[in-house]
Amino acid sequence: MVDFDPSFRFDTEDLKPSNLSSHESLDLSCLNTCKVDELIKQYRLENLQDLSESLNKIIKAEESSQQFECDVADSLHDKGRLKKCKKNAAEETKQEEQFEFTQSVTRFTDVESFLLFKLSKPLLKALTEMKLFKPTQIQCACIPLALLNRDICACARTGSGKTLAFLLPIIERMVYAPAASRSLTRALIVSPTRELAVQIFKVAEQLVKFCPRLKIQLAAGGLDISSQEASLRTNPDIVVATPGRLIDHLSNAPNFTLSGIEYLVLDEADKLLDEYFTEQIKEIIRHCSTQRQTLLFSATMTETVRELATVSLKNPVRIFLNQSTAVANRLDQEFIRIRPSREKDRDAMLAALLVRSFPRRTIVFLPTKKDCHRMHILLGLLGLHCAEMHGDMNQAQRLEALRRFTDAETMRMKAMDKVGAEFAAGTGASTEHAPVPPPVDILLATDLAARGLDIPGVQTVINYKLPNNIKAYVHRVGRTARASNSGRAVSLAGEADRKLLKEIVKDAPCPVKARVIPQEVIARFNARIAKVKPFMEEILATELEEKELNAAQVQLAKAEQLMLHNGKDQSVPKPKRSNWFSEKREAEQAAKRRKKASSKPPTKRQRKA
Repeated sequence: MVDFDPSFRFDTEDLKPSNLSSHESLDLSCLNTCKVDELIKQYRLENLQDLSESLNKIIKAEESSQQFECDVADSLHDKGRLKKCKKNAAEETKQEEQFEFTQSVTRFTDVESFLLFKLSKPLLKALTEMKLFKPTQIQCACIPLALLNRDICACARTGSGKTLAFLLPIIERMVYAPAASRSLTRALIVSPTRELAVQIFKVAEQLVKFCPRLKIQLAAGGLDISSQEASLRTNPDIVVATPGRLIDHLSNAPNFTLSGIEYLVLDEADKLLDEYFTEQIKEIIRHCSTQRQTLLFSATMTETVRELATVSLKNPVRIFLNQSTAVANRLDQEFIRIRPSREKDRDAMLAALLVRSFPRRTIVFLPTKKDCHRMHILLGLLGLHCAEMHGDMNQAQRLEALRRFTDAETMRMKAMDKVGAEFAAGTGASTEHAPVPPPVDILLATDLAARGLDIPGVQTVINYKLPNNIKAYVHRVGRTARASNSGRAVSLAGEADRKLLKEIVKDAPCPVKARVIPQEVIARFNARIAKVKPFMEEILATELEEKELNAAQVQLAKAEQLMLHNGKDQSVPKPKRSNWFSEKREAEQAAKRRKKASSKPPTKRQRKA
C-alpha cells in the first residue's frame, strides 16, 4: 500500500507510468510540461529580449475606469428575480409532489461551532488542526440528520462545504460504532473526476488523523492499479473512488466487495448521472448493500438526479439551500462583449486581462485541450507563469500542475527564504539541488477542473468562451468566491451567447458589470502576439517531432521484446482482466442481433422444417 502524499507528489516507483506493457505509456500527449516551459524560456532568452523589456513597462492602470454598470441589465435583473422566484416556487411544489420527499428542510439552526454537534474528541481535534471552527449552512443542515441515519438529497451552491457535510457524520458514526471485524468495506464515496476524488481523500485523511483504526483508500484512474488492488484486499473502512476504476476493481480485485457498505455518498450527482456515467452508477448501486444510508450531493439539481433519489434513497430528506443555478453572493460577475468582427481578438483580450488586471491566482477555462496547450505556450512566451490541466495529460501531470498552482505562494516564499539564507551564509545561490518546477500564477484548464475542486485563494475565474449552459457556468465560476470569500468572474461573451447571458444576469445576486478593454490596448497585444506566434509554431512543431520519435521508440522496443522472447518457454501468462464496459457492450450488441433475427420472417426452408 502506498500512502498518499498531501503535497500531490508521487515519487514512488509503482505510481510512475509503467513500461511498455502499460497503455498509459503509449499516451504520447503525456510529454512532460516542464520541457514545454524550458522551450518557452529558451525562446524568450534567445529571441524576445526587447519584448520582455516592453512587457516590464506595461500599463499599471486598472481597467476600472473603463467599467460601467449596465443599467438595462440591472432592471432586467430585478424583474427577473421576482418572476423567477414565483416560477421556481411553483416548480418546486410540483416536483415535491412528483418525487414525494418524506421531509423538506428549509429552516435549520445556524450553529456557531462544531462543538455543538457533540462530535467525538478525535474529530474535534482534527477540525481544530485544520483551522475549521464554524460550520457552513449546508453542514448545519446535513450533519444532524445524517447522524440520525437519514437518507439525504442535498443541493447547495458550489464552495458551500458539502465535503465536510458528508464526511463528518460518516466518520463520527464509524468511530462510535466500530465494525465487528475488518472483513468488509463500510463506506463508499463516489466522485466523477480523479482530481475531486484526490481532494476528498486528502480531506478524509486529515479528519481521521487521530482515529488510527480507520483506514482509507483511494481508487482512482491514472494511478497504479496493482497497488490499489493490494490495498483493497485489506478491506479499508472508507473507499474514495471514481466510477470506472471502482467497477474495474469490482470485476478483478479478489475479496473486494461492496456487500457490507453501510454508507454510500454520491458527490456531484448531476455529473455522475450524465450520459457517460449513468450505467456505471447503476452498476455500483446494484453491488451495494440494500441496508445502507445514502447521501446524494450536488451543486445543481436535474431530473435525472431526482429520479435516482426516488430509486436509491429511502424516505429521503430534501435539503435545497439555493436555486440550482445560483452563484455565490460575494461573486462579482463581469462580461466583455465581443462583436462578430472581433472574434479574432479573443487571444489579445485574454492576454490583456492577465497581464494588466489579473496576473495572480487566476483560473482560465478554455473550450478544448488544444486551446489549453496553445495558450500555455503563447502566454508563456509573453512572460506569464502558467500551467495547463486537461484530459491529454496523465494523472501525475495533472496533480503536479494542480500542486504548482495551489502551492504557488508557499513555494515562492520558500524559494525567497532559501536564496536569502544562502546569501546570508555567503555561499550564493546553490546549484546542487535538482531543478524544481517553478510555481505558477495562472491555471489554464478545460471543464475537467470545473467541478468540486477547492483551490484556496483563487481570486479570478476567466471564461475564454462561455459554456453551453448555465449549470456549466455555475460550476466554473464556483472555483472562486468559496466559503464566504469574495471573487470575480470575467467572461468573454460573443453574439451567440446572448441567451445564456440573459439567464446569468437574471439569476445574479448582485448587479452584473460590463468591462471594456480599449482598442489601443487590444491592438498593442495583437502586435505582441504576432511577434511571438512564429516561436509558438516552432515549439508546437518541436513537440510533434518528439512525440513521433517517442512513438517510434516505443514500437521498436516492443518489437525487440517480441524477438527476444520468441521461441522461448513463456511463464504462465497472467489472467486477462475482465472488462465490464466491453462485456456490457458485447451483451447489448448480442441482444440487438437476437432481436433483429427474431423480427425477420422465416425462410422457405424454415417453414418446411
